[in-house]
Amino acid sequence: MKRILCGALLLMGCGGDEREMGQVRTPIPLKEVPENIKKIAEKELGESAIFEPAFTKKKKDGTFISFEVRGKNPKTGKVNEVGIAPDGKVVDRENVD
Repeated sequence: MKRILCGALLLMGCGGDEREMGQVRTPIPLKEVPENIKKIAEKELGESAIFEPAFTKKKKDGTFISFEVRGKNPKTGKVNEVGIAPDGKVVDRENVD
């Protein structure tokens, strides 16, 4: 079961939009996300439980762009995502309740 879930989570991060923009999204363990970024993500995601943190880099030069954190709302089942720059600025929100 865990293998299926992990595979599904990895596939979710392989969207064509990021590749077309020259970006690479790399899943990382939650423990590798800085505490200030976790706190911002928790605030932005509200009731959604964090399940898939990642970071995004530009493909050609490897420049770090942002942390992307996904969470799932336990009440609605809706997946939400927030992008946070290293300085703590929220740069992107998707489907946030």
